[in-house]
Amino acid sequence: MSRVVHPIEAESYRILRERVDLSHLPPLSRAVTERVVHASADLAYVDELVCDEAALEAGLAALRAGAPVVTDVAMVAAGITRAGLELVCPVAEPAAAALGRSAGLTPTAAAGGVAPG
Repeated sequence: MSRVVHPIEAESYRILRERVDLSHLPPLSRAVTERVVHASADLAYVDELVCDEAALEAGLAALRAGAPVVTDVAMVAAGITRAGLELVCPVAEPAAAALGRSAGLTPTAAAGGVAPG
């Protein structure tokens, strides 16, 4: 099932494609670069982002096979829109905040010592 793209998002990508030509990039590298530029509003990524098409293909295959998405950023987790993906975000676990406070660690560092769930 594909997601419905909001008209504002579609227009944003249309404007991006009007301003930069990424047609020289392989398909997954182009898609990732577009998303990074769209998310950051920073056109410098067009020239600075380095993607490995084979690694992107392997990642896509892993996701399609059901591999979980792991992030240490709660806002990234909130922005993942694909239904059915297993999402692991240890930094969002209450135990990570408690461990961080008690051990004087950043939430990300504390999350490394917390099992999700």
